[in-house]
Amino acid sequence: MERVQDGLEAARARGVQLGRKSPITPEQVRAIHRLHRAGLSHYKIHRRVGVSKGAVGRVLRGEIKSLAHVSLELPEDEIDVWDVEALAATHDTPAPRGGR
Repeated sequence: MERVQDGLEAARARGVQLGRKSPITPEQVRAIHRLHRAGLSHYKIHRRVGVSKGAVGRVLRGEIKSLAHVSLELPEDEIDVWDVEALAATHDTPAPRGGR
């Protein structure tokens, strides 16, 4: 048990990100913050960006450690936050189910 803890501490000291990678892309993080600053609700943001409402809240609160390095001060023209298809193309998200 001590060897495992020592190994984990050594990995953290080297800057290794432990745990699974976030399914949310840096482009989606930037889009979420821009849309939030524009005054959109969490619901509208989740529909436009293609992530869950809970994920929108976690991104805005900064709770996703693997995305903490994402710079939010990038030029506005880097990604068109209104183009849902472009955002969906940056992320392997299944299309929403419908037709009941």
